[in-house]
Amino acid sequence: MKTRREYDDQFKSDAVDLTMSTDKSASQVARELGVPVSCLLRWKSDYLNDLDGNAAGKAETKRLPSDIEKELRQTRKELAEVTLQREILKKAIGIFSQKPDRYTTS
Repeated sequence: MKTRREYDDQFKSDAVDLTMSTDKSASQVARELGVPVSCLLRWKSDYLNDLDGNAAGKAETKRLPSDIEKELRQTRKELAEVTLQREILKKAIGIFSQKPDRYTTS
């Protein structure tokens, strides 16, 4: 007779987050973690039900994938702006660090 494995809440939460934040299927994630797919899907279902208002306290700490994607787009936009600013500053340093040959008198 098989013994039933029990998983702690943190493991379940991390597994669901991994499923929802990557482009991997639930079966791929379950295989990587060594858990049955049915368990992972049930945990995900429970998580989504909690977000719908069944557990108001948990809904405030959990984020939807759409919110995560929105934040990721915003972060990428900010990264592009900062990268552009850094490149401009690099060029400015190069310009200001040159010796002013045209201003010297012979």
